[in-house]
Amino acid sequence: MPLRRLFVAVYPPLDVAARLLNLLASVTAKHRPMNAAQLHMTLVFLGDTPASNMPRVAESVERAAAGIPAFDVAPTRLIALPSARQARLVAVQTTAPSPLLELQRRLAARLVTPKAGSHAFRPHITLARFPGVASCELQTDVPDIAFEVNRVRLIQTRLQPGGAVHVVWADVALPPH
Repeated sequence: MPLRRLFVAVYPPLDVAARLLNLLASVTAKHRPMNAAQLHMTLVFLGDTPASNMPRVAESVERAAAGIPAFDVAPTRLIALPSARQARLVAVQTTAPSPLLELQRRLAARLVTPKAGSHAFRPHITLARFPGVASCELQTDVPDIAFEVNRVRLIQTRLQPGGAVHVVWADVALPPH
């Protein structure tokens, strides 16, 4: 049975993604920046999912988004995850408006099996990854580059030698706010 590696995410506009990637200029540790077209905020990670479940998953994404209006998200600061001393990636943390939190809660309730030790949702957009574990100090000032979230996407990740490729399986529009 074929499996598809899935997640549900929201994406900033490309011009915002490019501006976010410019924040990496302050990162001195060797890093691998993300592709601007693939910068996203993961709302839920589903992992390997049977292809036969795709219609059900897509419908769940649509139902979870129903009635949630478009909303604005603003980057607040650069962060290293899981910590500045043992960083695996650099991200920009964002605001957490109530529609974002409600959307994430609904998606998790519909699509994710609770696991022991699972982490609370921390809204962020990964900007770069380190080849190993790095120690990094980050310039945390982030310019005001808020953006509107008006779509939610179900994405399949295809791992390729040159990096991951994102394939959109469902693209759900949120009504204007």
